[in-house]
Amino acid sequence: MALLLNKELVTNGVAPTDLTGWSQSPGTQWSIVSNKFQGAGNGGNNYLTQDFGAVLGREYKFSYDVTDNSLVGGTTANQIVLSGTGSFGGKSLSSAVGTHTHYLTVRVEASTNNQLRLLLGGNANSGTIDIDNISIKEYMPAELSRTGQHFSSHQEN
Repeated sequence: MALLLNKELVTNGVAPTDLTGWSQSPGTQWSIVSNKFQGAGNGGNNYLTQDFGAVLGREYKFSYDVTDNSLVGGTTANQIVLSGTGSFGGKSLSSAVGTHTHYLTVRVEASTNNQLRLLLGGNANSGTIDIDNISIKEYMPAELSRTGQHFSSHQEN
């Protein structure tokens, strides 16, 4: 099924030189190293977040690359979480080295923000993870964009 993708919604998600457009939790361990986001595990819930204006009922293609992972604690299935939005709930994301893509539907109207929040959970107590090419685009299957029909989303890793 072909997808129609709208414009990029993430600011500074590819080969970043600084954290412009992003916020992080107090005392967090996110930085830019070799033009990649690097999160350091310290046993706390450290997050990197950006409000991209998610809209209730709309569907989004979210992708990112993990280029290196030496985090200790937890598994590659629960070291990073898409969380804190109310829109997406807490979805565990793969932290295995590779390219990852998820198709997400905003199911709950967030009361204060509609954010992409990458959370290094408390189970990652040391080491680092490098992430690049963070992207969110609203999407619609091409055949439905012509008819205006409603469709449901799916997720894949």
